[in-house]
Amino acid sequence: MRLALPPAIVRKLTLLPETGMGHQRVDLLLRDGRAIGGVAVLNAEIATVPDGAGAIEPADVIDVRLSAPLPRQRP
Repeated sequence: MRLALPPAIVRKLTLLPETGMGHQRVDLLLRDGRAIGGVAVLNAEIATVPDGAGAIEPADVIDVRLSAPLPRQRP
């Protein structure tokens, strides 16, 4: 599911570094106390929430933090 993030969250994301070209990998912190980890956010505005996260509205997102980096795989 794609979710447009609230303006306050977009502003915060613009101050954080990208984790890849044009995207950030973040944990979404929700009003109900849940945290959804490893969510890709495109251009600091659109979160790609995984299936199974349940119904989420933009107002449900109260904060974000950068996710821990994924381990690099060796060839």
